[in-house]
Amino acid sequence: MHNNSFTTFSFVFTAIMLAVSATSCNHKPEKAVENDEETVDTIVDYFDWSHYYGDTLFQYDNKTVCISFGNDEIINGVRSVDSSILITLTDSVPTDTCVLANFSTFKVDGDKLRLTVGGDTLRVDFRNLPERIDAVNSLMIKGFHKYSYRNVFVLNDSSENCEYDFEAYLPKPAPEWTKRLIAGMLNTYIRSMYAEQKDNILDEYNGNMNGSRKSEQIHVAKMNPVEIARYYARLNKKLYIKEFNDYASESPYISPKYDFMFNMAPLWINADSSLITYRIETYCYMMGAHGSPEEYFLTCDAKTGKLLSWQDIQTEDDYKNALAVLDQKYKEYKSSLFDEEIIDSFSAALSMEDLYSDVTSIIKENYNGAYYPRPALTNNGLLFSYQPYEAGSFSEGILHFVVPYSAVPAMKVGHQ
Repeated sequence: MHNNSFTTFSFVFTAIMLAVSATSCNHKPEKAVENDEETVDTIVDYFDWSHYYGDTLFQYDNKTVCISFGNDEIINGVRSVDSSILITLTDSVPTDTCVLANFSTFKVDGDKLRLTVGGDTLRVDFRNLPERIDAVNSLMIKGFHKYSYRNVFVLNDSSENCEYDFEAYLPKPAPEWTKRLIAGMLNTYIRSMYAEQKDNILDEYNGNMNGSRKSEQIHVAKMNPVEIARYYARLNKKLYIKEFNDYASESPYISPKYDFMFNMAPLWINADSSLITYRIETYCYMMGAHGSPEEYFLTCDAKTGKLLSWQDIQTEDDYKNALAVLDQKYKEYKSSLFDEEIIDSFSAALSMEDLYSDVTSIIKENYNGAYYPRPALTNNGLLFSYQPYEAGSFSEGILHFVVPYSAVPAMKVGHQ
């Protein structure tokens, strides 16, 4: 990539699978971690930095800003949950680094780096990069408490590090419905990684979901989010050990590296705080060329946890208008990639075979026999999100389309 190019990146870098010491669900609650500060060690001086000139994002005053990955050979202390790293070179000497936390789509726009989180955009000047850019935190709604839990485990000296990372910004104390939603999702994702479920779809969420199998005897209501995250980290390690032993029996010199990440943060709240939209980001890595990223947005009743469908927020006529605008935006996007004569063959509607996510039943809606992303409310309009492989290739990343509120004038709920 060259200077002043306008290129989209969706970077998701491995995420996280931890294991935990076996503790009872009834133990004293652990205080949630308040801060998430990363330190980046001094760049090693023996690496061939000329390699990165092919990944140039911006150049100025004999300086070059390049993109790199969180490779331990390059920068010590950068974990796999960090999506990518910007390296500033003066002439050919590396002089500064900037970690891009989380994963978010970003574009190069002249001397600005534009990072998008749903319908919001954070702009950062290439000439004044901070040590760390966390778009989610920068756009965070005030008044939310951070719950985080992370661990890394290995089974022996030759096995790979397996990472598990959990982070959620919730009211304090966390509403029970948010804990049930988190538990249900963690249960679905962890089990689907090890093919423990017949289908990889979370049952329809209605705000009262148990969040796990009854046989597990997990008491979500009595647990804080950190304890829930710890519980599923323990389940993750238990399932991984079996997988590890299967690998060892077939190939003793190869061990699986499985990472998992779950991030949840508020994106939007309406004027009377009765409705809330959460951004949920997950990432699973189970060997191979790349992992499986997902990023979607759910709007819920902030008190009961009821998940809003299009019927709750707009009339059918408005929903049809919104889908027409969505289809138009989707085709306009595809027109930048394909010849004009085949654009009409593309559609915003999905078939059952197109569905990708392990929690498809709550992030998609079925309308007239076709599936569409569940619309989420944001400051800028209705947000529709497609996961990788649903509406494009993996390299196209996660696609977000915003339908402005002006296209849906009869909305049943107000927005900020």
